[in-house]
Amino acid sequence: MTNRQADSESEMVVVRRLHDVFSTGKTPEATYTPRTGGDPNGLTFDQRLKDKAVRESGGVMLFGVSKSGKTSLVERILPESAACWLQGTRINTMDDFWRTLAQQLNVSDAYSAQISSDATRTEGDKFDVGLKPILSVGFDNSDKQSEGASHSWSYSGVSAQQVEDALTGVARPIVLDDFHHVDPDLRVEIAKAIKPLLRKTFIVLVAIPSHSFDPAKTVADIGGRMTQFKIPDWTVDELTAIADKGFRQLNVTDPGNELAKLLANCSFGSPHIMQELCYAFLSKGLKVTETVKSKIAWIPGDAEQILEDTATESEPFAFQAILAGRNTKGEGRKDIRLKDGGITDSYGITLLAIKGLIPPIVLRFKTIRQSVSDLTRESIAKERVVAALIGMAAVAEKNKGGADPIFSYRDEVAYIEDPLLAFFLKYGRWRQHAVREPGKYTGEPERPLF
Repeated sequence: MTNRQADSESEMVVVRRLHDVFSTGKTPEATYTPRTGGDPNGLTFDQRLKDKAVRESGGVMLFGVSKSGKTSLVERILPESAACWLQGTRINTMDDFWRTLAQQLNVSDAYSAQISSDATRTEGDKFDVGLKPILSVGFDNSDKQSEGASHSWSYSGVSAQQVEDALTGVARPIVLDDFHHVDPDLRVEIAKAIKPLLRKTFIVLVAIPSHSFDPAKTVADIGGRMTQFKIPDWTVDELTAIADKGFRQLNVTDPGNELAKLLANCSFGSPHIMQELCYAFLSKGLKVTETVKSKIAWIPGDAEQILEDTATESEPFAFQAILAGRNTKGEGRKDIRLKDGGITDSYGITLLAIKGLIPPIVLRFKTIRQSVSDLTRESIAKERVVAALIGMAAVAEKNKGGADPIFSYRDEVAYIEDPLLAFFLKYGRWRQHAVREPGKYTGEPERPLF
């Protein structure tokens, strides 16, 4: 929402609310930043996707890491008002796939309408006062009849051919978001199903690559009418551009992009985190809620505290379960004493080691083990660190809910799959949950940690 106001020099200023400028959870408008991704011709992903979409046939497999702006990109070119949007988390059978398409294309296999009539004769005069579709006040001394109608459509028996026929008449694009969430066997069936549809309309599959989902394999299954768009991690310059655009709209100055670069370097390549940090620093540090009348500048001071608070508030749902680790069936894990005197266990020290290593968010086992050794004077067996990493990955998989696991470990490599986990580990307050101080009374009987 915006409005205009005149400043002291009678210049019109567009006033924007802070949460409209820096927004998460929805496609940003004020700070949207088109990206080229290193295209040799300098074309942005927006331009490349639009060029494909206007052909009204063929398709694109668009993939990249979590929270990298994939859905926002597609929404700008193919909004829900102009395309059939399907969510991979809701497609459990081929019937779900065809039925969802049928509903969005208004293709039904049955239609029923029921009309009821109720006629009454009133005796004498009747005064009616009330709120109806429009306000009415008056006398009624006549025959009165009312009718009501109900309509229903059925999509349960719609055939694939009916959907294909509908697309022949109107080439409405199809977007299947979170395609990687679809069961692997069902993905194969959907790939077969959309082959003939690619001749009728434009289709986009949006996904996150992982060890269990290979975008290239899906494209190969579908054939040559679908191309791949890999969305790379955001660079510091691209993230800085988000802050720069937003600051200018809010009348906030940032000499030398000092604040913008600080936040960009803390965002782990995620525009989602960058938006959140910009919002937090302006709302908490400058007390900005909307465009200010006179320019104000960021003054360094409490940046570390705001960063820590923002990271702590972003704690991933599965983190506490990962920290607690696998069930030990009543047996406490062996304590590990840190060099600073704190006491933890194999899960705690492994997470502390990862905290000190990131970024990057892909770490080899040897690097993690060395970092573990640097945190304690004890000799920690290789097997304990391996067991902790495997356990963390298993717990992350178990607690992924309807999303992707935030951590994985395979072939002696640890992957932080969600940049929010990396952000929380690096800057959030969680040590008190992983480490206890020796001899500190907690009000509870002594027991093994976790």
